[in-house]
Amino acid sequence: MFLGKILLLTTATFALTPGKRSSTIQESIYVGQIYQKDVSAQSTVSIPVEENLPKWLIVANNTLQGIPSKNDIGKHSITIKTGSIMKTLEIDVKEDDSNPCGEQATTWLEVIYADDMDLAKRLFSARYVAQLLKEDIRGIRLYDFKYSREIRQVEYIGGEEDGAVVIIKPHCDGENEAIESATDDMDKLLDDDDADTEYAVTLTQGHVLSRNKASQGQNDDETTTVRTTTSRTTRHASDRPPSLVNSMNGFTCIRGIYCEALVPSTTFIDTEDGDTFNLKLSVFLLDGDKNWLYYNDKKIQGVPMKVGEYQFRLDARDKRGQMISAPFAVTVRDSPEHNHLVTMALDLTSKQNLASDAKLLVQFVKQLATVTKSKNDAVIIEEIKKEATRTVVKWSNNTLPYKTCSESGIEDMKKIMFTKQRKQMNRQFERDMTERFNVRSVNLELLGNCLSDNLDTATTVPSIEAAQESSFPWMILLAVLAVFLIVVALLTLLCTKKKVKKEKPSEFTGKGHPVVFPQEVGDDHDMDHATTPMLTKEERPPLKVSQHDNPLYKPPPPLATNSPRLGSVTSTIPNQKMPPPYVPP
Repeated sequence: MFLGKILLLTTATFALTPGKRSSTIQESIYVGQIYQKDVSAQSTVSIPVEENLPKWLIVANNTLQGIPSKNDIGKHSITIKTGSIMKTLEIDVKEDDSNPCGEQATTWLEVIYADDMDLAKRLFSARYVAQLLKEDIRGIRLYDFKYSREIRQVEYIGGEEDGAVVIIKPHCDGENEAIESATDDMDKLLDDDDADTEYAVTLTQGHVLSRNKASQGQNDDETTTVRTTTSRTTRHASDRPPSLVNSMNGFTCIRGIYCEALVPSTTFIDTEDGDTFNLKLSVFLLDGDKNWLYYNDKKIQGVPMKVGEYQFRLDARDKRGQMISAPFAVTVRDSPEHNHLVTMALDLTSKQNLASDAKLLVQFVKQLATVTKSKNDAVIIEEIKKEATRTVVKWSNNTLPYKTCSESGIEDMKKIMFTKQRKQMNRQFERDMTERFNVRSVNLELLGNCLSDNLDTATTVPSIEAAQESSFPWMILLAVLAVFLIVVALLTLLCTKKKVKKEKPSEFTGKGHPVVFPQEVGDDHDMDHATTPMLTKEERPPLKVSQHDNPLYKPPPPLATNSPRLGSVTSTIPNQKMPPPYVPP
């Protein structure tokens, strides 16, 4: 890491005047280094002789700050007075001829500004670059462009630019690693759209010259009146940068629909690395909006969300970071109308943003197309918006006609996304989408001519997980209620059976009351109309049955006394032999 070296030597002396104290602080700073020192709001900053600060210093936001240039080399005395305390700063501005990476060649990322800037703007630009690259501001230098070439012997390995002011950041991670790290920083700067001042970004590689060599090169420039030194245009003879062979053709996309274009292998050529696909390719938007295209697997792909004309460039870098670009244009037309709309709520992490991440949006479209068994360009992304912790995506199916409502197509979509009852998300659909995107809910809304057909106008479907979470207390309550009703029903049934069993023996009896049958009731009784047994309050004799003579019936004659049927009372017992008497042993 190339950090600024600041040497602080403090000595204090007292009693210049009664009641006052003074001290002297000595500091060293290098040309191009950003200098900052906090001062109190009540302090007065000046120099002993003149009442103006050096041109390379200003006071802003209670901070003494500045960037010394080549013309500021030497010692500067600054007085800071706060009440009765007076401090004197002795700042020694020097040239730094040390190599950040030692004997190894240093790779520098250079941010070049075409216009010269005043001190305030130089400080702002230096802080902006340091913040964008997340770099300690002491690790960068800001030079006049010509001076940056006088003190270093460098070669361009990524682009070649000229300008007035340059901010440089060194990389010392080994040759290949340093180039890769510097290239990543280069991409960050090229992707940034918030800078107020335009700049170019290049990569250089080389060494810092010693003071003697730097001054010798400077003298050579003065005698020959050549603006640039030979070290500025030096390149490795063994490694040439890639070159553009064929220009890129423009193409047309449709808003919300996946778009791709093949990159011809003959677009670039590199003597050492080979054709286009052996180089590192990347796509950049030149119009200042969010980049919605990227390079992947020999194709440029993306999902545009705005209609218009866009200017892009395709950058190709070789292994040493040397770069060449091919511009191309993309026209985005409006998407066709639709008679249905699917709204999906997604749970994404804080780092995932469908609206700004071109790769993530393409992955979502491809996943959705795979799950719905359609092609990538069948999905039209209508809208993407952030709601609290969820991302809401509205899309339609490009394969369904708009002028007529395709009932079969709508039903096929429902079968894929919903259960048969249309009340929950299909488990298979949720499982397939959750492989990469957590879908919380789905809503299918019918529009236009589909509203007049015999179809559901809207189907709101919470996910199975959400439905289970929200209905869990109700399910417990319903289960407890069902068990309670079953227990009550069983108890009621048992009580009813016992009661029936107890009533059966007393069906025809009362409390000691006799049972009277209908045929036993007299004709003059008022209960002669009864047809079933009844209870009477008082006991009565049974009804006498009248004996009617039946002329057809003749009783048999009486039996004779000697009839064998009557038997003989005086009949003798037959003779039988009695058993012998019992004799005990």
